[in-house]
Amino acid sequence: MKKRIISLLLALVMALSLLPVSVLAADDHTGQVHVTVENTTWAKADGAPWEGTLLDEWVTLKADSTMMSCIVDALTARGYSQTGADTGYISSINGIEEKEVSKNSGWMGTLNDWFTSEGFAAYTVANGKLKAGDEIAVQHTCNLGVDIGGSFDTSDKSLKAIALSAGELTPAFSSDNHAYTMILPDGTDSLTVTPTASNKQNRVRIYAGNTEYRRMDAIPVQHGTVITLKVGNDGDTAPEVYTITLQAAGTLLNKDSVSLTTIREDGSVGSTVALTFDEGSSAFSGNLTDYTQRKQYNDGGFTVTLSGLPEGATAQLKDSAGKALANFVDGKASTGSTVVAGSGAANFYFYIAVTAQGRTETYKLTLSKKSEYWMSFKFPLADYNPEISYYGQPEGTLFQTDENGNRTGQIGYSKTCWNYIVYISPSISQLNAVEVKTLKFSNMNFNVTPNINGEAYCGINKKLFTQAFQTLKRNPIKIQNDKTVIDFVLDSDNTRAKRENIELHTTITVVVVKTTPEELTAFVDALPDISSLVYSEHYTVVQSYNRAYRGYTDQEKARLSAETVKKLQDSVARMEVLKKRHEDGIRNWTDLVNTFAGKVTAKNYAQYYDAVKDSEAMYLALSDAQRKEIDKTEQKTAYDAAFKVVTEQSILDSSSIGKPTNYPDDFMMTSLFFNLDLGHEDTYYPAVFREIWTNRPKSLYPKYAQEKGLPYTLPGILQFEIKDESIFEIKEVEDTYKDGGLGGGSTYPAMKYYLVPKKAGTTTFTVTFTDKAGNFYGQIPEIPVHVNSPEETAIQDLNKNLTNFTSLSNTSKYDNWTYDYGTQGAPFTFKVSGKNPKVSVYNYLQYNKDGTPVKTDYTPDESGNVTILLKDGYNGIEVTADYQGHTVTQVYSLKGKVTRYVFENNSRPGEPLRTGDTAGVWIIGKPIPIHKILRIYNMGGKVTFQTDMYLQSQAYADDSIDVEWKDMQWTKVSGYTRVKAVLTESGEVRLTNGITQFRGYGSAPGSEGDQGNTGGIASSTSFGYGRFGDVVLQVAENPNYKLEPKYETVAENGGQVKAGDKLTISVPSLPIEQLNKELYLMYVTTKYATTIPGLSGIFSKWSRGTDSWSHEGETSVGPEVALKSITFTVPKTTPAGTYKVYGGYLDATYRYGEKDFLDKYGFLYEREISDLTITVLKGDIETVEDLIDAIGANVTLDSEAAINAAKSAYDALSDEDKALVDADKVDTLTAAIIKLNRLKHADLMANLDTIYKTTGDFMSKLGTPTVNSIGGEWMVIGLARSGRPVPAGYYDNVVEYVKAMADANERLHRAKVTDNARVILALTAIGKDVTNVGGHNLLKGLDNMDYVQTQGINGPIFTLIALDSHNYPTMGDVTREKLIQVILDAQLNDGGWDLSGTKADPDMTAMAIQALAPYYKTNETVKAAVDKALDVLSALQRTDGGFGSWGTVNSESCAQVIVALTALGIDPTADSRFIKNGLTVLDALAGFYVNGGGFRHTAGGDLDGMATEQGYYALASYYRFLNGQTSLYDMSDVAVQTSGTSGGDNSGNGTNNGGTPATGDTGVLVWVIALPVAALAAAFVLKRKKREE
Repeated sequence: MKKRIISLLLALVMALSLLPVSVLAADDHTGQVHVTVENTTWAKADGAPWEGTLLDEWVTLKADSTMMSCIVDALTARGYSQTGADTGYISSINGIEEKEVSKNSGWMGTLNDWFTSEGFAAYTVANGKLKAGDEIAVQHTCNLGVDIGGSFDTSDKSLKAIALSAGELTPAFSSDNHAYTMILPDGTDSLTVTPTASNKQNRVRIYAGNTEYRRMDAIPVQHGTVITLKVGNDGDTAPEVYTITLQAAGTLLNKDSVSLTTIREDGSVGSTVALTFDEGSSAFSGNLTDYTQRKQYNDGGFTVTLSGLPEGATAQLKDSAGKALANFVDGKASTGSTVVAGSGAANFYFYIAVTAQGRTETYKLTLSKKSEYWMSFKFPLADYNPEISYYGQPEGTLFQTDENGNRTGQIGYSKTCWNYIVYISPSISQLNAVEVKTLKFSNMNFNVTPNINGEAYCGINKKLFTQAFQTLKRNPIKIQNDKTVIDFVLDSDNTRAKRENIELHTTITVVVVKTTPEELTAFVDALPDISSLVYSEHYTVVQSYNRAYRGYTDQEKARLSAETVKKLQDSVARMEVLKKRHEDGIRNWTDLVNTFAGKVTAKNYAQYYDAVKDSEAMYLALSDAQRKEIDKTEQKTAYDAAFKVVTEQSILDSSSIGKPTNYPDDFMMTSLFFNLDLGHEDTYYPAVFREIWTNRPKSLYPKYAQEKGLPYTLPGILQFEIKDESIFEIKEVEDTYKDGGLGGGSTYPAMKYYLVPKKAGTTTFTVTFTDKAGNFYGQIPEIPVHVNSPEETAIQDLNKNLTNFTSLSNTSKYDNWTYDYGTQGAPFTFKVSGKNPKVSVYNYLQYNKDGTPVKTDYTPDESGNVTILLKDGYNGIEVTADYQGHTVTQVYSLKGKVTRYVFENNSRPGEPLRTGDTAGVWIIGKPIPIHKILRIYNMGGKVTFQTDMYLQSQAYADDSIDVEWKDMQWTKVSGYTRVKAVLTESGEVRLTNGITQFRGYGSAPGSEGDQGNTGGIASSTSFGYGRFGDVVLQVAENPNYKLEPKYETVAENGGQVKAGDKLTISVPSLPIEQLNKELYLMYVTTKYATTIPGLSGIFSKWSRGTDSWSHEGETSVGPEVALKSITFTVPKTTPAGTYKVYGGYLDATYRYGEKDFLDKYGFLYEREISDLTITVLKGDIETVEDLIDAIGANVTLDSEAAINAAKSAYDALSDEDKALVDADKVDTLTAAIIKLNRLKHADLMANLDTIYKTTGDFMSKLGTPTVNSIGGEWMVIGLARSGRPVPAGYYDNVVEYVKAMADANERLHRAKVTDNARVILALTAIGKDVTNVGGHNLLKGLDNMDYVQTQGINGPIFTLIALDSHNYPTMGDVTREKLIQVILDAQLNDGGWDLSGTKADPDMTAMAIQALAPYYKTNETVKAAVDKALDVLSALQRTDGGFGSWGTVNSESCAQVIVALTALGIDPTADSRFIKNGLTVLDALAGFYVNGGGFRHTAGGDLDGMATEQGYYALASYYRFLNGQTSLYDMSDVAVQTSGTSGGDNSGNGTNNGGTPATGDTGVLVWVIALPVAALAAAFVLKRKKREE
């Protein structure tokens, strides 16, 4: 089925190769096929290069002949040209191009009068589908085959005709009659049956018995043979069936057994007709008297008498269609008196059916009647005005009428018509004199009496025709009455006529169409107001009204009101103004073109560039009528030639950049940018470059020269220029492409390309044609490539996370951002993460001397947002920022395109826009996002904008979307797009969010790298790309314009709905039931636009779910149910208020009947469905935000109730809904909670500030840390993460230790993986490279799961913490997933963790939470485990806020819980789960403080090193939380050096001058001073960060 679709769509799918055959002139045509080529649909008078039959040849077949080879050689033998046969698609024959007449015009072909279901390549001598005697016809069509008998709607399976090589059908053929008999003539033993289908898309198969024959075959026949004709598609299970039963000649009647007597038209008895009898065909025939209009002499009926019939025989008289006229009674049967009364040398056919002894014989009866007639009748002639028309025909047209003067619908003279009517204007006062060539009768000896209104004209009464003619010639007939009846009476009442009793009347009624004053009043009143008159529509009409008025008498003029006369006179004057404007517009354009016509060359084109481009815009700004007048002129031809040169040359020398240009060529590629990682095989990064080539050379592509896009690229076509080849290279590999589509099967050499990274860095490359391929008339792709450093590679999804670029709309490789000519560019806004961001946009094809691109730099704002300007061409975007501890770079790219909008008023050309008008917006330089590619894409694109006008939500291109591609053509306006906007509102009207909407057949976007269609059914597709600049129209109010909807939109609940809830709207009166009867619906959506924030549109859909829409599935209810209502959810964040739901319509994909297999597209009921206003009530999100606002800016202890209310409402939301609350408001709430808790814990906070500072001071004076669990890494981590410098000697100590202790597996201890993990954490905190510590890679020591678990649960916990501290890569069999699972598996039944016991230990539970914290929000299993563990910790907390381990309340347990809670973003002072009797874990930790700095292990104990280090880094963790910094172990904020260094100072300024850096805050004193403000800022930053994660 799909092959049939593609075959017919492409018009002609031809053979794979063309092999020579002979074109001979053998008379017997043995071994030959008949080839014809004709154009009967486009006349030379309408511009066709030729018409009629071009070719009629017999071609000799050979063993390897195909249908296409026969066609090509037949054309070649006669010297006729063709284009595209070798590609499988004939686009031109002898100068007639496809789509030259219309978008549906082209070449189609039949085999034996049937549009084949397979490509012509499938019909070969070798497979028996092409045989001698076959008929191949190639025909031109203007309407996809409808005009040559081949409609795609194949539901009509009737026959149009049946031709026989001998004999006649009984009854005569009629499409509705399916059963026939035929008398087999004597001596006939074979018969050729040539049927013609009403629709040649259906095949007619011919059978005699079980044997099938072709239409040219001689079928062996005998009496009793039944020939069956079956009409339908191949495989049709219910074809239309026609039968022909062959019979012997009858024996029941003979020449003596039948007699016939006529009945005159007046009913009287006529004469006996002598009948002849042909025994071989059982046919009687006879002649009636000559036709006369004297009814008493004109034979009108007859009586047939039968004699000698066998006893019991019956008989019927039937008409030509086999319908019974009369039964024979007593051997007689009579007709009425009018069945043969007609004229025109007619033959009348009847049948006599005689039945005797169970057998029926049918005899044909033919009665002939002769008639005299006008051999020439060009009457009446006068000086008619060609601008005047009546009933759709020019003045003076001869309309045929019946005897009562009613028009029959036919025009011109006919031998069988004797009555006519002619309409003329009052200005015609007489007819032209007759001449010999105008009136000539078949018998010039007849008498003529020309009667005018019943009186003989000029005394001519029964004069011989030749005599009467001379009088008529001298005396032209005058028209003096409103109706003049001219009756030419011809009779045979003289001896020279040699006829008797013949009288013939030819009556011509000449009607002067004289508009009465009352009629003229109505006509003038019906004219639009003066401002709405249009030259092309009203000029002729207004002039005719004016002529009628000028022809009135004074008395008639007086019958018109003064208002009518004034409107008429004003209209006449207005039309003259419009006529001058029309002519001036053409003249101005012509004058401009004449300034460069014939002068533009490739060398001097720049001199004329502006004039040519101005004429382009001026041409589009003209009206349709003006362009129509221009299109056939010499100036248009000259303009086309100049425009082609200017466009091509400006593209070649790049001066087209920044100017609105339609580019013929293009590329479709894998991506517009690449970020590559090192370390992969050469074929890891494939890249596709599909060249879109308008003038693909036949020398390189003999089969596919006409295809702009192919699914493969030949070797030697593309060339690449890499600006810095040290960074990457492009590997080119020659492969093959196997054409699996219809008409395919061949294999072609095809290039594959791979990007191979060589070293870290950034560069660009371009791709274009080689010299072998020739000129590339398109925008040369300039592609940025960044090769990641190891640090960049280690950051997961860096390209997606460094910016939000890839998550934004309209950022795909197909999108093109346009901006209007004269503006600076298209604004594009995105966000950069990290610190110190910098954005650079590459200036298209501009380079510095060192080959680096010239850049335009942008600095993002404090939030990371940046708006860049996209310019004409490819816009490479380079983004650099400090992110997760490294300075990183990534590249992106977007295409920009400058366009030029040209405006016109379609409704009233040249007038300012107002409501009721349709604005036309031409787009010069429109980009094409997706091109047609053979076997892959076959869609049409429609530019569509959004609008919020009354009853209207969209404006779109005013040409329908068809299943074809509209290629850019130099010479036709169809190369441009005109958007139409029906203006239903005044003021400033904006068309926004413009895209190109694609529909058609083919693969999904992203498939251009595929091998292409292999012959399967292609899906129907629909998608949109691009972003056009806004269109702004200024529209005046037209007080006379009124637009009322036909169908009312209603909403449930009176249109009231709470934000976050669903609402159903419906259009109960929408006539879907009737629509479903008229069209075969395939896929339909009911659509509305809305003004609701975040909900631009709503829709409901219905899908048939069959054929190419099977991928959409079948809708369970009918369209009348699915399409009349829409249920949608109002976004939860919608503020309370009223909103508009507007511009409803149906977006319909349909077909013309079930048998049709081509999708059609339409927007139905536009501006007919009413708009609706709905009321949105306050939702949960807005309620929370209002409660937060109620807290106020100044938080005091009195704010607690308001804060608790807001917090309770916020906590009641789901996680999904919490993410919807305005970020600033959540920050406000969080800051308020922190501020309230600080106020409530003022003494604690002041005490903690002192403890934090003094302990930090104390630890800083302890000297250089060693490598140890005490006095070593935990001390380093505390100092570094609190922002204090670490003595530089520590790193030296680590290097010496690692060199001494690391084994071959890089393990620092044979059983304790925590040694590696602890050192990794410390080195990361001070920014050192853990992969090169004295030549050792400490990460390698974490590469074995068995080793990791030797310490029980402690090992996996700290291994995971270490790896996640800087997103380090895993090694060996260790993965993060395994580590997480081991930790989860170790969770105790009570929800906690312990080293070896069965009950939760606070320390181990807190440490497990610390390890799992990074996965809390992304892993549901982790979240459930952590939530359970938090409940355990809450239960383990003592009444004083502290925690104990191993039966002892101690500071270390408190410290681990603080680190765990802050890692999860939980404030220990604010979360009610961790406040006991008003005391928190921080209160408990403070209780272990030793004056002067440090912590005890237990209450009453002495200063303890481990307690001090853990207590201090716990406070560092808490203060980092307050300060909005990353958590203690999330060291992504640390910039890790790529090589180890030692030395530096201890200045404490955070820079460390080459020593170990501080990674926390910049000092406790600053923090203490700014604590209230910082708490708010911390809340703001932290909460926002968490939401972004």
